Amino acid sequence: YLTPDFAKQMSVSEFESIRVNESETVASMVEAGTSICKISNNHEWYVLLCVSKDDIKNHEVGDEVDVRFDSIPGEQVKCKISNISPEENGKVLVLLMSNHYLEGAYSFRQSNATIVLESYTGFEVPIHALRTENNVQGVIAEKNNEQKFYPCEVLYTNTKEGYVIINDTDGENDLAGVDKIVVGE
Repeated sequence: YLTPDFAKQMSVSEFESIRVNESETVASMVEAGTSICKISNNHEWYVLLCVSKDDIKNHEVGDEVDVRFDSIPGEQVKCKISNISPEENGKVLVLLMSNHYLEGAYSFRQSNATIVLESYTGFEVPIHALRTENNVQGVIAEKNNEQKFYPCEVLYTNTKEGYVIINDTDGENDLAGVDKIVVGE
């Protein structure tokens, strides 16, 4: 009943009205023609999520995103956006498809999930640790009791919480090897 083609035509209100049945135990013997399980294509699996239109506004069908499931802690998998439904009450349905193996993906029928739209790898430092010298942005860091200016690239800024994620831009001045970053004057 709930196939990828049907999910592409489903509205937000139809999705929200789906009742999730608990698993049923099947007897060891069944009569001919009785359904006992659903066969899954081992190469593709789908996830249907209801999200705020604003959260997905910068993404479109075909984009890749990462997804984490509450039912499988510590795992993250790449998915492709297969469909985005029309907006209803500020929400849309996002159909995600993945062909990556995820241990335990078939063991649950319903789970809370997080779509990771952007991720950054670098050093999280207070926003006021940033400095500008000769029109180059960077931080002052201490290594072996010596302070030095390390040029860096700002990857992400969170002004609300007061931090930035930076990455060093100079291979000679490796931020990973510093003892501490100078925050104050």
